[in-house]
Amino acid sequence: MARLDELRGEAIREALRDCLSGVEAMPSRRDAVLAAVRGNRDASGRKLSVAFAVALALTLLAAAAAAAAWLGTRELVEREAIPLALQNDGAQVNETFTSEELSHIVAVAQENGVAVPQSLMEKLEAGEGYWEEETIMALAKAEFGPMPGRWTLEQQYWFEEAAVAIGFKDVNVKRVPGEGDLTYEQALAIAENALAERFGVDAAALGDETRYAVTRSYCENEPGAFTWHFWFEPLVFEADEYVIELDRAGNVTEIGGDAASQTPRGCEYILSFYEGAYGTPYDWDTALWVEFSQRIREAPDLETQVFAQGFARTDYLNESDLPQGALSRAEAEAVALGAASGTGVDCAVLYDAEPNPVWKVTVRCAGADGETDEQRMIEVDAQTGEVRSQTVRTDDMNWHRLLVCEEAARQIEAEHPKHPEGLG
Repeated sequence: MARLDELRGEAIREALRDCLSGVEAMPSRRDAVLAAVRGNRDASGRKLSVAFAVALALTLLAAAAAAAAWLGTRELVEREAIPLALQNDGAQVNETFTSEELSHIVAVAQENGVAVPQSLMEKLEAGEGYWEEETIMALAKAEFGPMPGRWTLEQQYWFEEAAVAIGFKDVNVKRVPGEGDLTYEQALAIAENALAERFGVDAAALGDETRYAVTRSYCENEPGAFTWHFWFEPLVFEADEYVIELDRAGNVTEIGGDAASQTPRGCEYILSFYEGAYGTPYDWDTALWVEFSQRIREAPDLETQVFAQGFARTDYLNESDLPQGALSRAEAEAVALGAASGTGVDCAVLYDAEPNPVWKVTVRCAGADGETDEQRMIEVDAQTGEVRSQTVRTDDMNWHRLLVCEEAARQIEAEHPKHPEGLG
C-alpha cells in the first residue's frame, strides 16, 4: 500500500499541476462548403442535387462553426492573453492581469463566441484582475474539461507551452508521441493488459468509462527519459484503483493496485471516493447523503475516526421520501435566509428527527459587527417551517459540522473535546 500511495500521490499531483493543452487546428472547410453550394459534381461526374448540396453545405457550415469556436479559444490565448502577459512584464515576470487586461480578454472572447468561465466573470464584475496562468487555465478548462490530467496529451502539451510562454514555467516536460514512440492507444493497451495480468482485473473493465476515469501523461522529465503515467480512478465504489508507469518502449517501471474491494474500506477512503466522484459535499443531493452515511456506518475504523461519527449518527433522508406538504429544499432555504437575513446558501441537508424531519441550512449573513460575514447553521422543521435552532459557526468548527445533525454534533463534541478531528 505504501508504494501505491506514493504512485497515487504522483498521479494526484500530476492531475493538479497546470498540465493542460490544446490540439492541432482543424482544417478549414471553406472550399468544401463553396463546392457544395455551387453544385459541383461528385467524383463520378454526377451533379449533386440542390437539396443535397444545401444539406451538405449546412452540415459543413455547422462543422466549420464548431471548429471556429474551438480555434477561438486557442487563438484567444495565443493572440490576446499571451501577448498581454508579456507586455505587462518589467524587469521581473508579472504574474497577474489587471482588471482592464482581463476585461479585454473577456470582451474578445465574447465577441468570438468563446465560452467565458464563471470564475473570470466574477472577477470582472468585482473589478478585479486575476492570475495570468489561472486565466488561461480557466479558458482551457472551459474548452477541454475540468480535469487537466484527463485531457488529451496534445491538450496538455499546448497548455504547458502557454505556461512557458508567459514565464509561469521554465520548461515544458509534456510530450506528444512522435516518431519512435508508442501511440497513446498502444500505451494504454499495454497498461491495461499489465494490470490485468498482475492483479487479475478485467482489462475491458479498465476501459469502461462508466467504471474508471483515466488520468494520463507522457513526459520527458529528464533528457531522454520518457515516462507514460496512467492512473485508473474508480467511478463506482466497488472498483479498485490502479496506477502504472511505462518507459518509452512500453516496459512497466512502476505498478500499484488497491485491492480494498476485497476488504471493508475505511472512513477516509469512503469520503475521498465520494468527493472524487461527486464533488464537494456541500453540493451533494439528499439521496447521496443517505448512501454515503450508510457506507460510513459500515466502515471498520468508524470508532477511531471522530470526523466521520457525525455522518454515522445523522439519519439522513431523501427529499423524495418527505410526506406531501413538507417543505422542499428550496422552501427550507428561503425560510433560513429570511430568519438570518442571509445573503446566500452554502449547503443544506435533510435528516430525521423528533417530532418531524429537519432541514439544516447553512447561510451566509452579516456578522455581529456588521462588517464581516459569518456562516449560520439553521435547523428548519420540514413539516411546519418553524426555525428550531440557529448556530453561528466559529473558527474551531470543522467543515463537516455544517452537514450533520445538531444534536449529534453536540454529543460528539462533548465526547471528544478539542479533538483535532472533531466537529468543533
